[in-house]
Amino acid sequence: MKCNKAATELCYSQMRDDQLLASIVSETSAQYLLNKYGNLKEVFLYTYQQELERIPGIGKTKASQLKAIAELVSRIIQGEQKTKIFVRSPKDIMDLVSDMQLLRVEQFRVLYFNTKNRLMHMETITQGTINATVITPREIFSPAVRLLASSVALVHNHPSGDPAPSFEDKEVTQRIVESGEALGISVLDHVIVGTGSYYSFKEQGMVL
Repeated sequence: MKCNKAATELCYSQMRDDQLLASIVSETSAQYLLNKYGNLKEVFLYTYQQELERIPGIGKTKASQLKAIAELVSRIIQGEQKTKIFVRSPKDIMDLVSDMQLLRVEQFRVLYFNTKNRLMHMETITQGTINATVITPREIFSPAVRLLASSVALVHNHPSGDPAPSFEDKEVTQRIVESGEALGISVLDHVIVGTGSYYSFKEQGMVL
């Protein structure tokens, strides 16, 4: 089956497995591979390159291409699995940012979520002293608008190890919550990371 250049993508989606495989190797080799291994998953993910090289009509170059495609597929699957992270509690957030316990300077991160509280993205906003003048709502919510996120969670650490919030922590949180409300983006929580412990504004009733 040959594809018209103007509709190549649609054409590929309509191909049978043997036809799609034949776009990489010869038709004879494609049939041989499917007859020998049964399906595309077995061909791409459960064969060795040296094994493929010995198949008539494939050789080293085509075998390398097949294994490169297999690696791409594997990385796509791994990437999807990594992004299927749902946050339902402050502890879930802590699990995502546990490395912050080891930081020697304060760092402020924002986690962005979709409507089902699935993590879409995590971004470091600033590093150094956390205060009301350094962190602006624009820095927090610009990525949220770009990502079409429905909610965010704020996280920063206290290098001292004590997660108790300062006056400025409370001030920053309140300002960001109010800005989020104006944009229709909720702030799920603000978690302060200490050494082996954390402080959750939500658990303390300071974020609703």
